Amino acid sequence: MPHIPRNHYLVVHDAIRKLLGPDAQLAAFVKAQHAFQCDMLVNDARTDPEELMRAGARHSGGGIGDDAAAKAGVGEFARRLQGVLGICDVVPHTRRVDVIFRDRSLIQLALGAAKRDLPYALETGADVNQEPDWRLRNRLRISLGYDEELFLAQCTRSMNVAARILEKRAFDSARYSALMSTNAAMAAMYEASGQRWQAVLPPVTYWQAHCYSLMKAYPCRHYQQIVATVEHNYAAYYGEFPMTNPYCDGEDLNTIQVVKWLCEAFNAGAAVSQVTSAASSPATSNEWQTVDCSMPAAMEDGDAEKGAAVMDNMTDGRSSQEGRH
Repeated sequence: MPHIPRNHYLVVHDAIRKLLGPDAQLAAFVKAQHAFQCDMLVNDARTDPEELMRAGARHSGGGIGDDAAAKAGVGEFARRLQGVLGICDVVPHTRRVDVIFRDRSLIQLALGAAKRDLPYALETGADVNQEPDWRLRNRLRISLGYDEELFLAQCTRSMNVAARILEKRAFDSARYSALMSTNAAMAAMYEASGQRWQAVLPPVTYWQAHCYSLMKAYPCRHYQQIVATVEHNYAAYYGEFPMTNPYCDGEDLNTIQVVKWLCEAFNAGAAVSQVTSAASSPATSNEWQTVDCSMPAAMEDGDAEKGAAVMDNMTDGRSSQEGRH
């Protein structure tokens, strides 16, 4: 990693103190920085992603999406920080700002919520596992300094195409199977969200994380190899091994509620166990029914790849900015 002069950290530290006061918590990840973790982190009520999104919506006059509102809120914070830093350039992103010095040194500053305002005690990435709703996890991740946008910037075109196809196949598998009718909790969430499929299925970033981890361990030459490998394995090892989040050290993506629903339904081992259990019980063997979670022939390779291009019309095409941050 590029060396950042110590005095640059001090300049940003003093500017944040001047802007937010002594109550803001500041941290610099100098020696123990993890992958996709910003160089510095500020935790304060005024840098809370939810507050910045609300401020951005007010500043823009309302009527904009969550992504645009979040960026507008961070942009307003960046302008105020720019006024304090003076000669440095402050570049806003969705959940962080980049402070660029005259010598081209760059400090990525994560804008996190005050620890007292978070619903869980948050010290490490493993603590993020307590939140079942994937739409709320980015707020927790950035409050530890991890920025999803840094991860997305490292995803190759093959990874992104493969992730979209996997997202589409998961959608088709859920839509054209008995999954919804056999999972009352999933059906209730689907109805409560206004029948929006993205509320009950993993976001595309879940599949990008799978693709990224696969390519790091076993590089594939073509996106179709990535799709086939992830599709074969993502549910097969559910319950045996955690799905480590590559952009939040310690987080297990399999602890997301919608991921649990999908993996449990398509876990071959769980299905075999269920068949064995039902067959060994005379009292229930006649009542047990196999859930057909197979994909219709019409949704095989060709149509699935074509359908990936129109996923934005069916599911949320954004990474994981649905709902709150």
